[in-house]
Amino acid sequence: MNIRRAAITDTPKVMAMLASIWEDDYLPHTWISWVEETDRGVVLVAEEGDESGAIIGTCYTHFLPDSSCWLQGMRVDTKVRRAGVGSALTAASLAVARAAHCTHAYLGIDADNTPSLTMTERAGFRKACDYSRVGKKIPARESGLPKESTLWRKAQADDLERMWELGQSYAPSSAIFASWKWQPVSRAALEKFIAEEDLWVWGTPEILVWSGFAIHDEYRALFPLCGEEDAVQAAFLDLLQWLPDEKELYLELWQPPQNALGDLPQMNGFSGDDGYTIWEYKLLTEGTDKI
Repeated sequence: MNIRRAAITDTPKVMAMLASIWEDDYLPHTWISWVEETDRGVVLVAEEGDESGAIIGTCYTHFLPDSSCWLQGMRVDTKVRRAGVGSALTAASLAVARAAHCTHAYLGIDADNTPSLTMTERAGFRKACDYSRVGKKIPARESGLPKESTLWRKAQADDLERMWELGQSYAPSSAIFASWKWQPVSRAALEKFIAEEDLWVWGTPEILVWSGFAIHDEYRALFPLCGEEDAVQAAFLDLLQWLPDEKELYLELWQPPQNALGDLPQMNGFSGDDGYTIWEYKLLTEGTDKI
């Protein structure tokens, strides 16, 4: 097995591998841009060591502020599962992070994905926090009715200081979780997520709540809300009023075990108990890593 940096010419082989793993995978829509945007991160591929050169795995190291990175998009060909490909890609990704002078690497895993959890812990990662996911179908609004108004909007650059003020006191797990990426809250991290339009704010004239919010076709994802309890609950209910659109939507809510919403989601028809875990690896760029 050989692990190397991905190239655009690998695209046909990678797409063929992805098609055999997961029908609704997001990677086919992002993999090429990951490879092309070399200033944002590094994509690796694992290939067979024989003459075929078949690609049997891939992984992405996304560079974040504060000398940290997010490992994502780990995929291994189903024909070579349990053969050490994932472990090798993880080790190579950590080497990429170390070479980029990252001090912390993070990744997320579904709580019921036992093989990945075991591999990650063996690689030296330690669990940072847990999240639960609940969801609800949002019916389409009745024909002829206007869309409700809302105090929610995308965060802008001049919101940074107020968001930082809220984040220091109220950020769940003292972190930003947005667009399926996680890292400890900081001004630099907030600035990056704002620039990438991954954070939304609620309240006027003063911002009272901020949160990661993602829109993909008929799917919506609301990540942990940052703010005082009363404001968080009011912002959540306002979002539910505003969401109904021309088509039925599905809203997935991500929350840590202790959060300001309490039972409010369940009282409003959310269901499910899908767990998600965040893992951290501490790197020393000068030499041996430590946990």
